[in-house]
Amino acid sequence: MIDFLTELDTDILLAINGFRLKALDQFMFLLSSKLVWVPLYVVALVLVIRLYGWRSGLLIAAGAGLAVCLADQACSSLIRPLVERMRPSNPLNPVSSMVQLVNGYHGGRYGFPSCHAANTVAVALFLSMVFRYCRMIVLTLAVWVLLNCYSRMYLGVHYPGDIVAGALVGLLAGLIAYRVTFAAVSFIMHKKPEPLSGCEIRVKCGEGVSVVPDSALFMLTGLFTVVVLFAVSVAGYYC
Repeated sequence: MIDFLTELDTDILLAINGFRLKALDQFMFLLSSKLVWVPLYVVALVLVIRLYGWRSGLLIAAGAGLAVCLADQACSSLIRPLVERMRPSNPLNPVSSMVQLVNGYHGGRYGFPSCHAANTVAVALFLSMVFRYCRMIVLTLAVWVLLNCYSRMYLGVHYPGDIVAGALVGLLAGLIAYRVTFAAVSFIMHKKPEPLSGCEIRVKCGEGVSVVPDSALFMLTGLFTVVVLFAVSVAGYYC
């Protein structure tokens, strides 16, 4: 059974890694980077503070950091040293001879579970519960997770099994962080943290007032980031 699952895991990885367009290589490489998503993080922070107030908002932002810390440490410091499953891109792994790399990127030695999957899922679940009244934000976070997880397999640095295991760790970490954070906010603020307003921002437009949904602002920031990365990558390939 284990051999069958291992073979299936490898077959799916090679299918994803092998089905590619060279023009998208850099795009997938950039998607996998943490720094390119800074604008999305900043917008999320602004919206959290606006919806919950600056005191509760900063505590909730710290809770998102806690979710990442729990997920990352559980994967990198606890599970990986115990399992020691080599990445498909690891030169010591026989599968590496069939894996196509981008920019010579191998990743670390071990890849089970995926820290990228764990971290993104942890943050996405945490923020999805924070913005539970804003469906477009939840949808944007789901797409963000899928893009990140797919890019890791496209780059050949994680098996699908690594991604699934990392996602499960992230779900648990995000849930724990959310419970701890909101209990702490309730204790410190002496009240249950609830959004101070709906999912909209009122913007002055001439003599009138235009309403811009928070969800749209968050979604457009994510979409703009993806479009810019795609344009830069394709232009760099053809130019």
